[in-house]
Amino acid sequence: LIFRYCTKVFDDARASGHGGGPVNVRDDELDVVDYCRDATATIHTYETVALYKPDGFFRRPLVLIGAPGVGRGELKRRLLACRPDTFAATVPYTSRPPRAGETDGVDYCFTSRVQMEHWIRGRRLIEYGEFQGNLYGTTFDSVERLICQRRICILNPHPRAIVLLRR
Repeated sequence: LIFRYCTKVFDDARASGHGGGPVNVRDDELDVVDYCRDATATIHTYETVALYKPDGFFRRPLVLIGAPGVGRGELKRRLLACRPDTFAATVPYTSRPPRAGETDGVDYCFTSRVQMEHWIRGRRLIEYGEFQGNLYGTTFDSVERLICQRRICILNPHPRAIVLLRR
């Protein structure tokens, strides 16, 4: 029913000449269920994208977006393998101690939990999370370093981190 409802809203918007953006649906237009009886629903049909020309040699990061399991990691791995001079990935930070065979700055950048909590409070991490009592995250500084090296930084964030990346 919801699919039919959304299809009707999009078809009505297209027929009325609405080119996209938010489509506002009033309660009296709903003919499906009590889906939004008490409020106005806003449905975004697309997001406006503008052409961006970088200043000088700086290149913007490439953000791979998609649900877990659709191949974002594989695409990142292939891009890094086929064009290592163009593409690069950040090394994530962690508060856990290094394991046998791990190299600081290669596998992870190892730091203290106190330092990572300081970065979180200061909003210096693009994304972060906790796993088994240890913090993991990616700093804005690490992305900027790759941009200054004239490389395209590939980011493969958790879908919830997209909101932070837009800022």
